Amino acid sequence: MRTSKPISRRRSISRSRSELTAETARPAADHGFALPTAIIILFIITVLTAAAISVATQTSTSTTRDNNVKAEVEAAEAGQHVASYRLSQLAPNETQCVNESEAVTPANSPCQDNRESLGNQASFRYWTTVTLKAGEKCAGRTVAATRTSQRCVTSEGSVSGVEPAVRLQARVTAPPLLPVNGLFGLESVEIQNNTEVLAKGGTNGTFKIGGNATIEGVALGPSGQVELANSKSSAGGETKESTNFTLSPVKPGSSATENSNYRIENGLKSPKTSPYDESSGVTYSGATRSLTVGSSLTLNGEIYNFCSFSVGLKATITVQHKPTKIFIDSPNDPGSKCSAGSGTFSMANGSSFENPNKEAAALQVYVYDESGGPVVFNNNSIFYGVIYAPNSLIEVHNNNVIYGAMAGRAVSLKNNNKFYSENNAAELLGGPYQRAAWEQCTRGSGASEGC
Repeated sequence: MRTSKPISRRRSISRSRSELTAETARPAADHGFALPTAIIILFIITVLTAAAISVATQTSTSTTRDNNVKAEVEAAEAGQHVASYRLSQLAPNETQCVNESEAVTPANSPCQDNRESLGNQASFRYWTTVTLKAGEKCAGRTVAATRTSQRCVTSEGSVSGVEPAVRLQARVTAPPLLPVNGLFGLESVEIQNNTEVLAKGGTNGTFKIGGNATIEGVALGPSGQVELANSKSSAGGETKESTNFTLSPVKPGSSATENSNYRIENGLKSPKTSPYDESSGVTYSGATRSLTVGSSLTLNGEIYNFCSFSVGLKATITVQHKPTKIFIDSPNDPGSKCSAGSGTFSMANGSSFENPNKEAAALQVYVYDESGGPVVFNNNSIFYGVIYAPNSLIEVHNNNVIYGAMAGRAVSLKNNNKFYSENNAAELLGGPYQRAAWEQCTRGSGASEGC
């Protein structure tokens, strides 16, 4: 019994070592399988990461290009707006178009602008045409005959050098200043005895033609009518419109403070200060912007603004700049600072406007309203220009000679007047150019190729 116990103990110890050896040997057998598995997993992760980076890069590139293309559309749109604005401000005639800074007569239409920067690597350029004729095409449409000035503007926007750049084309229109190039009164027109109007006339109301008075033709609103004094009175033919005529309001803009009036003041100083307008017998107040011409005045500036304007007996005003715009402002115009009762325009007997350019559009007189009374031409005066007074009565007394156009709330020509129209007055615009049709061009198409 004493010898059996140690044998049992040795067997227990032997078994424990065997089990220990087996347990420690198993992990060693797994070492060859774990490394390839890890490598495969790392490879898969690498491939997936590379694919994700590629997709992200492509997405970023596509997004950037898409953003640039959208920005190019906006840049081209900016070119459209700039071109339309410059057309309105530079007011080219029908044979001219505009480049970056001036109206020019092109050898071949259209005119081309230099590329202009918008910042952030964006830029635009544009092309403008001369006035379109009926039957010509722009922005995918054919131009119909109309009195509005219509032009084609093609613009190109470029961003970060993305090619081809985006092109837009639009047909822009501007209404004429004068509904009728001649003698027009919104409410009424009257030409009295022996007055000869070698021009068209128009009104929404009654057009009265006195004894032996004649006019080349009358355009009437839907309820307008012509009254002839006798059998020797002639309307020269009548036409009726389907809707009433309208006149745009006078917009002096900033001319009350930004004008050429200082030239008159400089000419009245002793000694004269350059630049100045030569004058004789002239009084002018800068505080009230009131002008009286007793003998003569030569206007060399572009824009003038007066609260009252009076030309004395046999006085002469010569207009040198082309065009010269004179605004007769009013106390009813906010910010004009004109005193109550001002807003007058009058020409005394024998006075005259001399226009060496011999173009009516070279002298444009805009009257805000009749706060100081009607626009008056007394006897034996000569006027070469355009009078635009949509809220005023225009009174032309006896024996005057008028070259150009007149438009007012009402117009009255008394006895023995002569009135002649000028074609260039018809080109004056009554508002800015507005978009009438729009189209995005084929990618890369040229301005002369259309869309």
